[in-house]
This record gives sequence, structure tokens and C-alpha cells, in this order.
Amino acid sequence: MGGENSENGGLVARSAGWSIAALVRAVRLVRSPRPIHPTGVLLGGTLDPILQRTVRSGIDWIDGPRRLEVGGRLSRGIGTPVPMPDVWGLALRLRDGSDDTGGGLGDILVSSVGNLGVPWRFVPVPRLSPHGARFTTVMPYRSPDGPVLVGARTLAGAPASASARGIAIELARTPWVMELMWATPTGRWRPFATVSLATARMGEDDPAHAADARVDSPDVRFDPVLSPPPGAQTYGWTRALREPAYRVARRG
Repeated sequence: MGGENSENGGLVARSAGWSIAALVRAVRLVRSPRPIHPTGVLLGGTLDPILQRTVRSGIDWIDGPRRLEVGGRLSRGIGTPVPMPDVWGLALRLRDGSDDTGGGLGDILVSSVGNLGVPWRFVPVPRLSPHGARFTTVMPYRSPDGPVLVGARTLAGAPASASARGIAIELARTPWVMELMWATPTGRWRPFATVSLATARMGEDDPAHAADARVDSPDVRFDPVLSPPPGAQTYGWTRALREPAYRVARRG
């Protein structure tokens, strides 16, 4: 019975994944090179672990004591026109400073959700801006100890603007400081790091010139499916749901 349920669940995930990919393919006909997360702001910063932790997640990058460099991109997921609400996506690429290729250690994607409680931690929710938003991975990572979600909430400096131009200016002036947390699907959130993010690729020192700088690039791509962070594995059903759409989007 368990094997049959697993097989049926995999079939549902694959069917849903190809349906999502078909929608992305249709959008790509009129919006390329990014059919999803079309406009965004490139970010850079650091991830600082919280060292006094008593419970481990079983995932190396969450449980590790190292300070890491991060690259990031904050974007509108669907691409609705400003000032309409959209599901905000924050992609992070972990780096340890030893990789000059830009590939990094792995990618993470969190999306704006209803709140951090159950069931809203699994539900992407559109917002006018990232200000006040809570973020999660929505789908869990696979650890030796079971499924693990990653969440994020603002400690200081969340951008209130709804446009890439406005966000670039805000985050050039004041870094966005967030607390990163992990939880089992229905468990309590446990903080494990803080991350500080600021606008990358600034062309001028004056934040007012952020609007004229190159704050986004079609060449910068994040893929949490093919490049999960160290120690984090993905479930077959999450890959079946996400990979077809990501494959279409990667074709640019």
C-alpha cells in the first residue's frame, strides 16, 4: 500500500510539474529571457552563523559554524506590473570565498508566504513589497533526520518599494538584515544565522544613482533544484514539481 501511494504521489507531482512547465513555456513566448522572476535586483552580502545552538537540522550548511559570502537576487516571481502585488522571491548563492568561478556552494530560494505558521508557511502569497514579508522555501529539503524547511524574516532594513529601481536605491543606502531559521514541516522555527544584503553592481557611490546602475543581469541564474546547498538533498516529488518549469526557464 505504501509503495502504491508513493507511486501515485510521484505521478501527481510529475503531472503537476509538466502542467506548470507548460504555463512557463507559454509565458516565455512573450517574455524572454526570464519567463518567471523577470525583474529583480542583484544583491551581495554575508551570512553569519548563530553559534550557540542546541538542536541540529542534519544539513551541513545550516549546522556549520562558517561565515559565508552570499550573492543574491530579489525579484517579483510572477512579473505583475508595479504596483500590483506579486509573490516575492529571494534567491541566495552561498560562497566560501575560495571559488572564483561564481558557481558557489549552492543556491537557496525562499518565497513570500502568508506567515510562518502552519499551513501558511507552505503557501506563497503576493505582497505589494518585501516590507513585512515572511519567506520560506515552501518545499522541504531532505536531511538524514527528515524534511527541513528554511525560513527568513526581517530584522532591519526591509525595502518598502515595489520596483527594482526603488529597491536598488533603498538597499544601497541601508543593508537588509534577515534572520534565517529552520523547522520541520510542522515544528517550531529555530534561528541559525543572520544574513546582511545590499545592492550589488552599483555604478556610483551615491545611492541616488542606483536607478542608473546595472542592478540586474540576464546572465545571473539561480537553481535551487540542480544546485542545493551542502548537505541538503531534494525529494523526488519536489524535483518532479519544479524541474520541468526550471528547465524551460533556463533556456532563456
